Amino acid sequence: MRITNAHGLPLAYVRAIEAGMRPPVETRIGVTTLIDAPLIRVLRMRHWDALSEDVVDRISALHGTAMHELLAKYAPENALSEEKLSIVREGWTISGIPDLYEEPGVVSDYKTCQSWAVKRGIKPEWIAQLNIYGLMLREHGFPVTRLTIQADILDWTRGRARQDIGRYPQSRIIAYPIPLWPAHECESYILDRLRLHRAALTDPMTCTPEERWQEETLFAVMKAGRKSAVRVLDTLEEADVMAAEKGKGHSVTERTGGDRRCKDFCTVAPHCPHGRAILAAVAAAEEED
Repeated sequence: MRITNAHGLPLAYVRAIEAGMRPPVETRIGVTTLIDAPLIRVLRMRHWDALSEDVVDRISALHGTAMHELLAKYAPENALSEEKLSIVREGWTISGIPDLYEEPGVVSDYKTCQSWAVKRGIKPEWIAQLNIYGLMLREHGFPVTRLTIQADILDWTRGRARQDIGRYPQSRIIAYPIPLWPAHECESYILDRLRLHRAALTDPMTCTPEERWQEETLFAVMKAGRKSAVRVLDTLEEADVMAAEKGKGHSVTERTGGDRRCKDFCTVAPHCPHGRAILAAVAAAEEED
């Protein structure tokens, strides 16, 4: 994996990001990778030396690492913070680093997100990640009674909080309780994910719509002079009818969906048939413009 620097950032950025880059190892897997798409991991293993990513695309991850290290430095003396743990299942070593463990059994994980993501509810991958951390801690002799996500809402503003008390987060940092799975349920989840990753080594499968961050194409009814949509609808027909009913000054704008991860955020897309098709379509559209 080569880190490029197309925008000429200071060398310290490049070195800091390169220090955290590690090629995948077949029978070793991190918790977040276990939860993620098997195809991406397989393609990263196969094409590691040919992959590249620009330093600006890793800045958010770098900020997250810096924040985690700072919070770990000031964690309570009797807490377990940023401690690497591992378990072995079916010959594979699964490793993870819980952000914070405090007595009497509270596991916390720090996340950054946008306000729109919080409104959609807790992400399923957050629930799985925290529960696997809980299983790891129990296996290492630490009782676990509660799981929490400490979400840092990056685009939070005090003004929006005042205007929308009912729906908008009232603090930039929000603690979200995570349901604690029974031990057998978590164990079953881990084994199911391992089987998918093992199968992908010989028969890579296309990523699921969720793994591709697929978004549907929607149609917004807009009013002249207004920035936000009057309403967003699933079909063009519904939107056209509403715009006609609303009358003069109303129009319909298509909000194109698609596989957002493949298009903008997947480093292995050039080595994936589906990813190549997405990138080719994007390039063709840009040429037309």
